[in-house]
Amino acid sequence: MDNGFDQYRKLVFEGGCPVNAQEEVTVTVPVKIRADADVDEVEIKCKGHAVITSDSDDPKGEPHAVKRFTISQKISIKIPVKFFAECIIGESSVDFDPSSDQQCGC
Repeated sequence: MDNGFDQYRKLVFEGGCPVNAQEEVTVTVPVKIRADADVDEVEIKCKGHAVITSDSDDPKGEPHAVKRFTISQKISIKIPVKFFAECIIGESSVDFDPSSDQQCGC
């Protein structure tokens, strides 16, 4: 089967007409990414005992006294998260740049 390449090879290999060619093209491929996350049931547990800290002096016997205090509690929070993504690749296309039809700078 003659595809035209045999004659070209013959010319090049016999010192006929070697040619360098260069073409610039832009290849484009559309990409779509859809990401999401699912959160399962959250677990909260107390760690140790609560700590009560007084923020004021003891108001014993004082009229209209106010007692201030802070309650602190360490807790453990377990948050099970599943991340996932779907990537959809479209069909690629090639755009030939007409301005690249010039002498090869090879």
